[in-house]
Amino acid sequence: MKLLLPLLALLCGLDLPLPPPRSPFAPPEPLVAPPEGEEGGDPRDTPLALFYGEEIEPEQDTIYFVLDRSGSMQSYKTEGAYVDPDGSPARGNRWERAKAEAIRSVRGLADNLRFGILTYDCGVVGWRGGELQESSASARADAEGWIRKQLWATGATGTGPATVSAFAAGARTVVLLTDGEPNCGADGVAGHRSMIASSNPGAVVHVFGIQANGPWRAFCQGVASDSGGRYVDVP
Repeated sequence: MKLLLPLLALLCGLDLPLPPPRSPFAPPEPLVAPPEGEEGGDPRDTPLALFYGEEIEPEQDTIYFVLDRSGSMQSYKTEGAYVDPDGSPARGNRWERAKAEAIRSVRGLADNLRFGILTYDCGVVGWRGGELQESSASARADAEGWIRKQLWATGATGTGPATVSAFAAGARTVVLLTDGEPNCGADGVAGHRSMIASSNPGAVVHVFGIQANGPWRAFCQGVASDSGGRYVDVP
């Protein structure tokens, strides 16, 4: 303590510069965000995908679109207003509206993703053989062209086998769009749901029910719930 007293006296006698007084009414100092990747930065390195305005986080940087093109998707009774991918108002059936949204979503995918697309009735047709592809401007443009060429929706609905095809391709995030009733490829609604759940290697399945109702809506909700995914009603 005796040694500290002379030192304190010396420091108190120094004429040290003081910071200017700060007004209590001054705005707070702006916070400077740390550079990307440093502690405190945003740990997410993959931008979220969008589908019907819903943010989808791509698990393991993968996203796979599974689109129902069964006959009920093209019924003239399902026509409604929508906005096409270029922002123009349009009218169309469920299939035309689903294609427009798929194109819009694909256009917005980040470069650091892998993505795939298939359409299904009782069979499955996949873009580039159904395999996951690296997202790039050229790949996204090619996928958009492929979606546009899927002109007709016809046949029955094999939702279970189609979703399992996405799993087999390595997808860990699946965006399933359907109007509901699965009626081929498995034993009834319960069989389709069981097929998807038992074949799932750990993927998250988000289900978008386009004008799905009654037991078909319940089926869609169940598939989403089984994997920890979300169910979204599409008008």
